[in-house]
Amino acid sequence: MTKYMLYLEPYTFLKRDEEKVLIVNTLSGKCFVVNAFVELNQLVDRIQTNEKSYSVQLDASEIENSQYSEFISIVRSTYSGDVVKLEGQSLPPVILPPRVNNRLDIAKLSNNKDRSIGDEAKDYIQEVTVVLTNKCSFDCTDCSKHYRQFAACTKAFGDLMELSLGQVKKFFKQFNPQRHPAVAIIGGDITQYSELTDALLYFASINAKKSLLLHANHIQRFVNSVGNNMPSSISLKVNIPPDCTEPFFLEFVPRLIAQYEVMLQFIVESEKDFLKANALANKLELENVSFKPFFNGHNFEFFTNQVFLSHDDIICERYSKNDIFLRQSINSYDFGKITIIPNGEIVANPNFGSIGDVSTSIGDLYANEVENGKSWFRTRTEQPCNNCVYQWLCPSPSNYELAIGKPNLCHIFE
Repeated sequence: MTKYMLYLEPYTFLKRDEEKVLIVNTLSGKCFVVNAFVELNQLVDRIQTNEKSYSVQLDASEIENSQYSEFISIVRSTYSGDVVKLEGQSLPPVILPPRVNNRLDIAKLSNNKDRSIGDEAKDYIQEVTVVLTNKCSFDCTDCSKHYRQFAACTKAFGDLMELSLGQVKKFFKQFNPQRHPAVAIIGGDITQYSELTDALLYFASINAKKSLLLHANHIQRFVNSVGNNMPSSISLKVNIPPDCTEPFFLEFVPRLIAQYEVMLQFIVESEKDFLKANALANKLELENVSFKPFFNGHNFEFFTNQVFLSHDDIICERYSKNDIFLRQSINSYDFGKITIIPNGEIVANPNFGSIGDVSTSIGDLYANEVENGKSWFRTRTEQPCNNCVYQWLCPSPSNYELAIGKPNLCHIFE
């Protein structure tokens, strides 16, 4: 009987659930979905459990099986694989499926007794956020919640306090000056930090991307305090809350953007907030703006309409092999990021516990997060994501999932 081999190219990613089979051609980046049947699911399982090759042998009757036809047609027409006739005793080609070789795999790192987990830690730290102080005279609504969803100043972290600049310098000395991670500087009200002038000069000397984050309420005080002494190598980001009035915005923002390189980040809690923010930005013809949705506990509908992903949002993206591998391995929002809070403790994500403090070596911080942390390796392994065909196409879990208390921000499983 004539035998055939159905094979998939090594750049083709395959995943199924009970209802769908997903084919991702990571060369073109395109996705294709086929309705699943029992026999097609069995065929996919045969391909995925073949440890020797990314293929399966079929006879003539299977090639003609109507439950396979759409799947085979898409595989061939999209150059995601092919069907070849096996001649005589010739050996079929060996094609290996795409498999992630994760240097950062927790089990591998923990079991490798030949080296410390922290050996290459400095290379993996991508950004250090430094909360210099939590002192602030304002009592902003949701101050204790904003920073848990996106970068924001806060009076949280207990008693009012500030970091010693000497401690910060000592910690940063551990990094290679030529490969220093990015630095994000935050308060409280940053102008209440007692060593602000020296701190700005120090951070300006670091050979890395640097930014300083303000709240709109701090603009006037910052301009009066720092004036023209703001180092040009440090960019400025300003969070604009929904209750920011138009007169205030039109008075202070033009002054700010005339003096500094500024990114305006509008916090929005509703469609109304977004329209208002967009109108203000258009009135000043601003281009360097972004919008930060905030879940306040009462605007779930806004998130479902504006933040949640639809089937089309997911399927219309273009995906590389690296995109999928990264989503299987790490949290792309959190990995490599740490935050130093005013009491000197260090967290990988403000929503989770401490992994050390400013006296802890970078290697030990890295090891603590790899072995016991909940942030860097938080991937879509919870229900319903772990049973979804789009599991590794969706972005990594963000802080919004934590704030809302819902593991999936999509319309696939509602």
